[in-house]
Amino acid sequence: MANTTLADYTVAADDSSAANKAKADATCTGTDDHVDINTAIDTVSAAGGGYVYCFPGGYDIAGAIIPKDNVYLWCAPHAAHLTWSGAAGGYMISSSAAALLARFGLDGFYLNVNDAAGADADMGIRLYAAQNCLFRNLTIDNCDGGDAFTFRTFTNQHFFGNDFENIVVNGALRGMYSQGVSATEYVQGNYFRNIRLVDIGGHGVDFQHYTRLNRFYGLEIDLTAENAVAFKMGILAGAVYNYANQVHGMFVDATGLTAAECLKLLYTKQTFIADLYHLPTDWPGTFLTDTGSNSYFVFDSLYELSQNNMRMRGKGVSWQFAAGV
Repeated sequence: MANTTLADYTVAADDSSAANKAKADATCTGTDDHVDINTAIDTVSAAGGGYVYCFPGGYDIAGAIIPKDNVYLWCAPHAAHLTWSGAAGGYMISSSAAALLARFGLDGFYLNVNDAAGADADMGIRLYAAQNCLFRNLTIDNCDGGDAFTFRTFTNQHFFGNDFENIVVNGALRGMYSQGVSATEYVQGNYFRNIRLVDIGGHGVDFQHYTRLNRFYGLEIDLTAENAVAFKMGILAGAVYNYANQVHGMFVDATGLTAAECLKLLYTKQTFIADLYHLPTDWPGTFLTDTGSNSYFVFDSLYELSQNNMRMRGKGVSWQFAAGV
């Protein structure tokens, strides 16, 4: 049972138990429940910050939940289900495009981006210039045609120092997408741990220019549709200022895709990748592409299952292979 004493404001769903409704500061009606959740976030943020707890149940989300500084929005693991019912092209959770978001937390929620009627929100979570925020124990389903996570910057503010832990995405055009803007607006220094991106129709990870010092520890990507690229880091026409990104432990499954459908396994520049596993063992499409200039790769302990303990090291576009090293 969740410890609801870690809450400065509590919200119950329309289908929460009678006992939980009696304890809640606000009880949703089952329609436009994002309004009550946003009221809770605003109240706690205005008081200087704290915890908002959502009791188990189903919540109707017809407009964006808007994160605020110093607020931790949480529930028991996957006990609160957020289901989109708004217009196509919306975001379930979206921070302000003109303000820094600092020290926000989101923990435990299940997000169903498409409701039973088929309304398509396209996007799950969009964050602008988030810094020192925590996102953990989340499942995002049915981001058909859109991005589960979108990371952006704005004028002279980095997307920096955030943690993403125990994340599952089931169905998306892109699992995680980011784009910095300039040398003063980087996507940098973020940590991603235990990330599982399933049924990805486009790019598993797509971090474009102005990305640096990001770390992935445990990344699984399941590509199931055409025009797929598993991992894309720092590649865009004229992409610049990308370096020191790392992946430690990546598994990619493209079983059943043809070479035409599975465009690339890796499309990267200045990225370190350790412990890479993939299926099928004979990769159907392009294994690796880089942009040539200013590229540096190190692949350590690269296993293709059919080639036991194969290690590959290279710089630029000059590659050396040494089986059994």
